Order: sequence, then structure tokens, then C-alpha cells
Amino acid sequence: MANEPATFAVNDRLAERAMLFLEPAVIETLSAIYGCEPLPLGLAHRGQSIHGFRIRRPFTDRVVLAPFNFQPIFRDRGEEIVEAIIAAARASGPRTSAVIRLHHRLADGVVARAGLAHAADCVETLLPLASGPDAVVAAFSQNQRRRWRKSVAGAERAAVRVRRFRDLATMRRLYGVLLKAYRDKHRMMPQPLLLFERLLALPEGTRSCHGYVAEIEGRCEPAGGIVVTCDETQWSYGWGANDATYEHLGLGTLLVGTAMLDAAQAGIPVFSFGVSPLTHESLRAFKRNWGAEEHLIHAYYRGERPRPVDLHRDFALAKRVVAMTPLPVLKAISPLAVRWLV
Repeated sequence: MANEPATFAVNDRLAERAMLFLEPAVIETLSAIYGCEPLPLGLAHRGQSIHGFRIRRPFTDRVVLAPFNFQPIFRDRGEEIVEAIIAAARASGPRTSAVIRLHHRLADGVVARAGLAHAADCVETLLPLASGPDAVVAAFSQNQRRRWRKSVAGAERAAVRVRRFRDLATMRRLYGVLLKAYRDKHRMMPQPLLLFERLLALPEGTRSCHGYVAEIEGRCEPAGGIVVTCDETQWSYGWGANDATYEHLGLGTLLVGTAMLDAAQAGIPVFSFGVSPLTHESLRAFKRNWGAEEHLIHAYYRGERPRPVDLHRDFALAKRVVAMTPLPVLKAISPLAVRWLV
């Protein structure tokens, strides 16, 4: 497979990751935001139930492990999870399909017995943090270290202050920047504001969510910001956006670097940059420049064909529509539109 990553060291060292997504409040949030029914799988981890989700739409009835990539990750329980998802799909009716994405590949015999189709068209990018902040910076590529130093120096000259936040007022101001960047730069449907509000409202603790915002003295609106989900196994860079006016300041580098160094200082073992399609080489290269490594995400399908994602060629019409949509309209339709994208 072209551009397939060859290293899996960080992923294989960790028996579990993304434990935040076992929390009942998060499961309820995903159900509400994406309009899907949570299904206990009869499996548990440290006393907490592992769920799948049933998605019912016109012409679609599907059981998934999680909408988007909001899922706990287990190194050694893939076969159990697949069996439970298939059982849930069968119990839902003969026309219910199943899609299961795992971060470790199933044995070929298991795939054959379950009658699954397999595809691997996405990667997750992980940065090990165990050696502490200084070692993290030392692992950046030479160009990335240069960008990091430049962004720190530029922020000082421009009176940019990066602060951590959990309050909803800051998130609502940042959402305006995010909405515009998703329309004008990424041409993607943004997640609804309610998702961020509910994640940030989780009780502060080991498993929670917070953001980083870049503010310029004398300016009311943020210049940029990111949102990070957190638990005892990893911090994950979920969403971010910057005002195009301040593109020259390298705020994305400043914000992401600040988050990962905070995570390293807190003793978190890994920082996740999230999922990228194999075909999106520029995005993958940006993430690797931080010294991170990639590993494949394996998708297994029952009752439907694999649907490879190519962001360069797919969704061309949808991107044009998003690019022309007024921001208030985009904000209003986002809660409805994301339910068709899960």
C-alpha cells in the first residue's frame, strides 16, 4: 500500500488509550450530538462499560464502535469487540450493517470467520512524551525546531499570550474563528458548538477536556486556539483554528507545541495528533515533523463495502457548497449535517 507507515512502536507499548471515551457523560454526549443509540457491548474495562452505537438514517442502519474516532483503544481486545459489535448488528435486524475501526489488526482467520471486509486507509499519529519536555523538543525535525523557536519569538514581539481555558465564554469566542477557518481554509463541515461546550463542561480531573487560546493585547476576539481531550493515557489534539490575519505568527505551531509540552510536564505518555487519510500526505508530514510516528487504523465491514477516503478527490461538491455558505447558516446546519457524516 502506498505511503503505508512502517512503525508501530508507541501504539504497541500501550495496552490501552483514549480511556476518556469510556466515561458515561462522554457516551451520552456522543449519542446526543450525533443522534445515535448507545449500545452496551457486554464488555467492561475497570468497571466501566464499553459501548457501540447504532445509527439509524433513511436507507441506513449501522452499528459502529464509535462515531468519528471517539473510541477507547485496546491493544488486546479487538476480537472481543468485533464479536460484540457483530452480535449487536445481528440483534438489530438482518439489514443492519457494522463498521469497526481498530488500532491493531485482527488475525486473518478471525476476519474470515466473521465474514468481514478489511481496509486500512487512515493513520493515527502519536508522539511519545515519556522523556519529558526537553527531549520532546529535541525530537522535532530540524525545520520544526526552527518553526517552534520562530513562533515563540514572534509571539513575544506581537504581544501574543497563550493561556489554557475551560470556560464556555472563551470557547464561544474561539468558535467564531474555527467556523471561519473551516469554511475558508479547510472547506469542511465544522463540529457543532454544542460538542465543545459539553466536552469542556466535563468535571475537571484526569479525564476531561481543555483548550488553549492565543490572545493579542487590545483585541477582543482570539487570534487562534485549539481544543484538547485528556486522560491518563494521552492528550489528543482534536480541533484548532487561527485567524488568517495572524497566519505569519505561526500560532498553530505555538498552540500545539504548548499543549504537548504541558502534557509532557504532566507525565502523560503520549500525545495524539488524531487521524489522517493515507492520501493526505501534506497533513501527515506536518504531524510527523513534530517527531511523531504513524500507525494504521484498520476498518472492518460487515454488510457493506469498504469506503476508502481520499480528501483530495472526494466530497468536491460538498466542499464547494461549504465554501459558499454564510457563517450563520453554517453554524445553524452543523448540528444536523454531522449526523450524516458518522
